[in-house]
Amino acid sequence: MKKRILSLFMISVMVFAVVLTGCGGSGSGNSGTAAGSGTATPPADGEVITFTVNYFAPDSIPPGRAVQYACDRATELSGGRLQFETFFNGTLIAYEDQIQATADGTIDISANDMGNISPYFQFMNLFTLPAEKILPDRTTMTDIYNEALIEFPELQDELATKNIHCIGLSSLGGYNLHLAFDSDKSDPSVIKGQMVNVASEVASYVTDLGASATVVPPADYYLDLQKGTLSGIYCLWATLDGFKLSEVTKTHVFIGPDAGDHPYDGGGLFQPAMSYMINLDKWNSLTEEDQQILTQAFAEAQRWWIAIDWQSQVFGWEQSQLDGQKIHYLDTEEKAAPWLSPAKAANAAWIKTCEAAGYPAQAAYDWLYGTIDAASASGLPDDWPGGVPDENGNL
Repeated sequence: MKKRILSLFMISVMVFAVVLTGCGGSGSGNSGTAAGSGTATPPADGEVITFTVNYFAPDSIPPGRAVQYACDRATELSGGRLQFETFFNGTLIAYEDQIQATADGTIDISANDMGNISPYFQFMNLFTLPAEKILPDRTTMTDIYNEALIEFPELQDELATKNIHCIGLSSLGGYNLHLAFDSDKSDPSVIKGQMVNVASEVASYVTDLGASATVVPPADYYLDLQKGTLSGIYCLWATLDGFKLSEVTKTHVFIGPDAGDHPYDGGGLFQPAMSYMINLDKWNSLTEEDQQILTQAFAEAQRWWIAIDWQSQVFGWEQSQLDGQKIHYLDTEEKAAPWLSPAKAANAAWIKTCEAAGYPAQAAYDWLYGTIDAASASGLPDDWPGGVPDENGNL
């Protein structure tokens, strides 16, 4: 068992310290101010501040519940000064429009997956690259991702060019392959000629393996798999539970250990990050205290989400077992090599593109895998999987 690399709360404090250091500066390394006007007036003491928050999926599934948790927690920490109007399931802003709506201030805060991020940013795709080795558990990866925001302020600088600031990141866990057809294959030939749902750098990776890649809004997963518009989808077990996808999938290729009587929430062909983004002008208008409250609230929500997601992970995994579906476990790097080895070429291309744009991609990539290696060598964290909640999600 091992200690957490850095606790989410400590990371939130460190991120906040970096933000304060950057405020008021200019040029490279000025996290969170590059595109903001810098002229916003801080609110008067005791003034109620309202945020419009959008998440593209339902509030009934764990990530949606985590968004609401963060908002409620920020209201609590602020003594009611920070208030939130939350919109779910695309009722205010559609999935594909969230980043632009956050940038232009139509909404203040959004929760975004890799499909939202990839079309707009290069360096931020550090958190969506295909894996070169079996990745650690989800809690550890979440800590690593948030630590990366501290180590490489250029990540926030890139977001600032679109008038956006990242409040925090949460690993979505191991994204593995779930297919709508029976197959005894577990190597990349299983997706050759198939249409799979995947975005970011992983899209070009699976295309190189002979598949076709597309991005489908989560609300369409079920019908597209059922109709055959999609042959497969990369997601975590909790997604199968939340969207009832075990009803329309038959084969699963899992990169990571067979944990026996429960699923493993790490591993995966990749572990993308959910990002909590705020309009940069709105962020800069807040007092230091309110910035810290938001940072802390979303850091706590990340951990809470992982805990409540565990129940959904188990349900999705158990349902596939009960239905007699095929689960291929590639539980060593040797077995997973046909998937992991091609990732190196895809990631090298990403590094080259980012370096040409002026971002320290090679240094960030080396740091990422060096930190992953250290975490993997130490084993699972003492508190994995982060607590087991009751039926109401209480720890």
